[in-house]
Amino acid sequence: MNRPFVSTVGGAVAVAVVLVFATPLLTGCGGDGIGFFEVVRTRLEECAIRSNGEFCVEPEQFDPPVVEVWSVDVRSDTAVLYLEEEVWILDDLPDGADQATTPRTATKTSVVIDGATGCRTDGARTVSFLSEISTSAFGTSGFLEGSVTSRSVLTGPASCGSTPVGERTVDDVVGQVSGP
Repeated sequence: MNRPFVSTVGGAVAVAVVLVFATPLLTGCGGDGIGFFEVVRTRLEECAIRSNGEFCVEPEQFDPPVVEVWSVDVRSDTAVLYLEEEVWILDDLPDGADQATTPRTATKTSVVIDGATGCRTDGARTVSFLSEISTSAFGTSGFLEGSVTSRSVLTGPASCGSTPVGERTVDDVVGQVSGP
């Protein structure tokens, strides 16, 4: 029977060596490395944009929360959010910003213009969140909290219909560190 060699002194040294080398990789937004989070996304607002105003859905009509995997990769020159299958390049933090209290943000915008009708659709999605990962001899722990907002609006001449028309949503995101 093969049994692994176990030594109290050697084991303690091995754990210390692993923690020394693993800690920089697991610091999330606190330094270089990647952090994985299991995130629950919950709808906070869902509104229809119409030419005569904005009309919002009652919370009991929202779709149920969804679970997503987010990965935050912080490097010396950039930070990247992998949200399911999307890649978001995060904005740089301001000089001297406290990484523990300054949200990471990114915005994706789009403009689609129909050349035949002149109808224009403007879209914008923004993520904003705080995250923290800490490691100890007892394991890795951490959190991610923030929001995802989305807005899409169609405008244009009468051939586009009664404009503006579109939708706006705000989702709350809360997550815990998960394994890679």
